[in-house]
Amino acid sequence: MTLKLLFSLITVLSLSGCLQEDTPLRIGTNVWPGYELLYLARDKGLLPENHVRLVELPAATDVMEAVMVGRLEGAAVTLDEAIRLRERGAPVVVILVCDISDGADAVLARESVRDLADIKGRVVAVPFDSVGLLVLDAALTEAGLTLNDVTLRDVPPGHHVSVLEQGKADVLVSFEPFSSHLRDRGAVTLFDSSAIRGRIVDVLVVRQEAINDHPEKVSSLTRGFLEGRRVLMAHREESLAHINRRLQLSPSELQTVYNKLHIPGAEENKRLLDKSSGRLIRTSEALTTLMKLNGMLGSPPDLSGFITDEFIPEP
Repeated sequence: MTLKLLFSLITVLSLSGCLQEDTPLRIGTNVWPGYELLYLARDKGLLPENHVRLVELPAATDVMEAVMVGRLEGAAVTLDEAIRLRERGAPVVVILVCDISDGADAVLARESVRDLADIKGRVVAVPFDSVGLLVLDAALTEAGLTLNDVTLRDVPPGHHVSVLEQGKADVLVSFEPFSSHLRDRGAVTLFDSSAIRGRIVDVLVVRQEAINDHPEKVSSLTRGFLEGRRVLMAHREESLAHINRRLQLSPSELQTVYNKLHIPGAEENKRLLDKSSGRLIRTSEALTTLMKLNGMLGSPPDLSGFITDEFIPEP
């Protein structure tokens, strides 16, 4: 863990769970290219400091725990993580779709693994309680296999390179930028999220009390993200160079990463989040069923009021 991330973790855990009127919403993230638009917006002065404070934590599990206990008012998480937060009793509401993975999540393996069918009997490194299990499930299904056909090891993505180099796993389920680092060391891609388009989604969530008490700050959060997207679209090369100060990828890797992400604008977000006909509620229902089947959920949560488009500005 870097000193910066350790400081962020200590800071968020020491904060009071009660948000004062004159303090910003605390929004947590871990490292993921789709979330970088928040940091781009912040650095460009497009995310009002008096409305939103970004808190970077080492892992998604740290972000989820801080949201659970109310030390963060919101977070950027995967859709399955948002569903698990609801199951655990956190009153989170999806307010924006950050990105849809179109190849940025992948199943990789050392070169001795010939194809997906050759996964059978292998040791697979995957972060437990993560979207990685859903990607792995889809890959195994394509190969006619199940989770019972492999040996799972719970390994955070930041440790995947060392696990590969030490021969402690044959197969790794990872995401960008970590999967690019694995390919740099000889790993090959067997399956990626482009084969299951629309299933792996990253979203912004806030707790219901933030919506009730500070709707203007929630609006600043969604506007800020969309402004970050606008800057990226208008000034791609400059913006990617700025983003890469944090991601630390090669120029070609950086281009590849963002080519594998679909980042919806305001108009598409309105359609995705529509309460009656939006695709995201159907995706959430299907994902809940899949997570239940794979033992990732106990009792499926009530998804009423789970999604709102009220904080997406008119295009």
